[in-house]
Amino acid sequence: MAEEIGAFVHGEISDTRMEKIMVGMQDEELKEWKRKGQDYADYDGSNALANFDRIAERSDMDPSQVLMIYCEKHMDAIWKWTKRKTTATEDIRGRIKDVRVYMALLRALVDRYYERENVVKSNGNDLGKIKQEVKPGW
Repeated sequence: MAEEIGAFVHGEISDTRMEKIMVGMQDEELKEWKRKGQDYADYDGSNALANFDRIAERSDMDPSQVLMIYCEKHMDAIWKWTKRKTTATEDIRGRIKDVRVYMALLRALVDRYYERENVVKSNGNDLGKIKQEVKPGW
């Protein structure tokens, strides 16, 4: 087992192989988002984040907190995999894909937050100033 872990940790992956992994992951994630995204959106598809908004409203949280709770389930399984190199149910690659999809949804929430709160971006980064007080339920 120690030899397997050593080979796993120290094995080389070429830039070309890494690029193939990244492109393959993006394709899988887009398919997953299209398949599961219906669960998160409004009935007419007008708000891809509606599920997080509804639950946030009912639970006195903001939508990003709700999303992170969903994501934590997958992160917990990933942490377990790093310890044991095995999972109880879903393949670890599926859990990684789910986390990356949640991170894309979180990016959408962040973008919406900045748009709604009129953030002024300085020098092209996200460390701008907020023109108005942040309101709960964004």
